[in-house]
Amino acid sequence: MCGRNVKAVAGALLALACFLSACGGGGDSTDATGSIAKAQLLKKGNVICDKGNEEIHANEERFLSEHRDDDYRGAMEDVLPVRIKELRLLRALGLPAEGAEQWGAMLDAMEEGIRRAKQDPHSLLAGGSDYAFARAYRVGLAYGLRKCWLA
Repeated sequence: MCGRNVKAVAGALLALACFLSACGGGGDSTDATGSIAKAQLLKKGNVICDKGNEEIHANEERFLSEHRDDDYRGAMEDVLPVRIKELRLLRALGLPAEGAEQWGAMLDAMEEGIRRAKQDPHSLLAGGSDYAFARAYRVGLAYGLRKCWLA
């Protein structure tokens, strides 16, 4: 009786292992640790940022029809929420198999840019190193994320 239970448990464990190994096994975007490949991360990340830039441009046209182009309220209403959404979506992609530290630094720099923009809304309209997302842009660009922060 005991031998039959051991065989049943072993069979169930084997079936579970086979099922788990089959889940997610068809894709090429993650490695054995669950990390996303850098090329896939950049591809998906650039799509996220392209969509964000499109949203910002659409909002910008509406805002500029009602306000001056140097009015920081438009950036707070139209740009900052998009950057917050981009950060959430980029974080959801996971850590890359290659360059995880640099990717994490870029995400941290995005959070820093969000805090900076909330503290000084004019930094969303600033140029150079005064721009709220200047550090995130530099780190992301060095990693290969070309579409973010270019709105």
